[in-house]
Amino acid sequence: MANEADNLQALSNIIRYVAWTESEDEARAFWPQLRDITPQGNSDRLKKMEAAAILGEDEAVYELLLPLEEASAGPDRTSGSRHQTHLFMAIAEANTNRQRSAKRRLKKLKKHFPWTGKLLSALHSGKAGPGYSKRYPYFHSAELLPRARMEEFIALFGKHDTMPEKKFRQKMGDFAARFPQIVLAAEKFIWEEDQPEAGIGILGAIGTPAAHAALRRFGTSQTGDDQIRMQAIMELSKTGKLSDDKPLRIWREGKWEDILIRAYEINDEADEDYTPEEWDMLEQATETSKRKGQVEKAISLFQQLIAKNPNIKEAYNNLATIYAKRSESEKAKEMLYAALEIDPLYVFPRANLANYLVSDGDIEGAEEMLKPLADLTRFHSQEMSIYMYTQARIAVEKGELEQARAALKMALDINPDYEQAHNLLQHLEENAERLEMFSAVRKNFASFQKQQQKRNQTKRAKLQTKLTTPKPTLTEALSLYTKDSLTGMAREVIMWGGWSGLRKADLIQRIIESLSDEDALKYAIEPLTDKERDALRQILANDGKISWADFNARYDNDLEESPYWQFHVPDTMMGRLRLRGLLVEATVDANLLLVMPTELRPLLTEILG
Repeated sequence: MANEADNLQALSNIIRYVAWTESEDEARAFWPQLRDITPQGNSDRLKKMEAAAILGEDEAVYELLLPLEEASAGPDRTSGSRHQTHLFMAIAEANTNRQRSAKRRLKKLKKHFPWTGKLLSALHSGKAGPGYSKRYPYFHSAELLPRARMEEFIALFGKHDTMPEKKFRQKMGDFAARFPQIVLAAEKFIWEEDQPEAGIGILGAIGTPAAHAALRRFGTSQTGDDQIRMQAIMELSKTGKLSDDKPLRIWREGKWEDILIRAYEINDEADEDYTPEEWDMLEQATETSKRKGQVEKAISLFQQLIAKNPNIKEAYNNLATIYAKRSESEKAKEMLYAALEIDPLYVFPRANLANYLVSDGDIEGAEEMLKPLADLTRFHSQEMSIYMYTQARIAVEKGELEQARAALKMALDINPDYEQAHNLLQHLEENAERLEMFSAVRKNFASFQKQQQKRNQTKRAKLQTKLTTPKPTLTEALSLYTKDSLTGMAREVIMWGGWSGLRKADLIQRIIESLSDEDALKYAIEPLTDKERDALRQILANDGKISWADFNARYDNDLEESPYWQFHVPDTMMGRLRLRGLLVEATVDANLLLVMPTELRPLLTEILG
């Protein structure tokens, strides 16, 4: 590559390879070099256009295709690769606010590309992209791998339930090593092609670090409904890649919250050191209890076993099951507590006692009953099933319906024949609307929002007093913000990425370097509206400052917007200018101001004119 710095074809190919097999951010580093090369003929033009499309450089795609469009009679009179060219033009138009032309073009191309019907439907609906996507894609998942390789993957994926797990993982790893773009294809299922469950399942089966990262991206986003995001989180938890003691921030029921997700080991090997005779007696008594008309005999056999060895906890638990079926709840509870005296972490009696408490309306008591199990990471399969089912019952009573569904689905993944879990899940699905309404009322979500907004504004008021100079440096301004806020800012002002894993101090330095560079600063302000640019000019003319009250009177304020820029991009002018580090709040002589960091003033004066 070093010897072919101006080789358009080579640069385009490397962008495609790196973007689809490694990361788009790394591929984007080659774009400035390719962007400056003039295509020599249509072949070069189309190759450069492909690279621009892969990187989402929509205006570049449009400009590269425009000469071909002007020389063409339109998609009705073209064939083969020309249809693909017109498809790319339609996508570029859809992504650059040329929707009318995009709709006309896609309508004519539907017979050649059936999947464009979803793109056209999204356009007619006024959406920013198909599915969960915020833009229109140039490539369908089927285009990322050769057809034969996609069929090979589908065949392998279908063997998950019949192939030994170790062998399946090895073959999946081998396939992903040969064709790493399978991860991107699965992400397209989730984000663009209305097949999120399929995409999540594929990523879980692939099991590579890239697949895990893709699951995390979706599971911790605000995209889609709570249930499908929790499915991604639960799939990720099975990998053991989530820290047991580090909270995971997720968007659930209209708010951000931190949750702990544990990775569990499911192992049905026996843990107890009973004699062979005791195991035989326990098995005989258990099998007898399942036979019609043999209950009394089973009770006698369990009692004989307890007389022989009073520490066989399963005997007490199985007796409790018999008494429960006979509606002798007090006897059942007595046996369950006896089992817990032998093993306080025995899952079955704890879960069953918790279920009794739920039935009695004592939700707090049920939670306390399960609490000792919270640190367990190893379960037998049937133990995990009842543990998840019990947690689901508690979640339903608390109005946490998505959490309940996720727990029930996990219980059924482990034990598909678990009738009680099936029944409860069916109840949730059949009564979803009524239960959601009841949950919303009970939790009084509106009150929560009001309280959260009040807390945010209290923090904001303190923040407004920390800076006391009308001429702050970028270091002084950026140091006010949390790392989360700075991460949101970095997304807007750093051109080539590479900031996601930085510590706060390093992140501040990267943002300062970016904002101090004229080209990077142009990139940061490019999305600003004419009105926002005029506001900056007026502030520059006023020695880089404006009264907060005057700005609010002329334009707006961002007090009701979320301060968590990493997750919520502001819509107000004040918020958008603060997000990019162009303005910061300061209190000078008891007056609240919006001021511009000193390093930006000469650069913005030059850029804005």
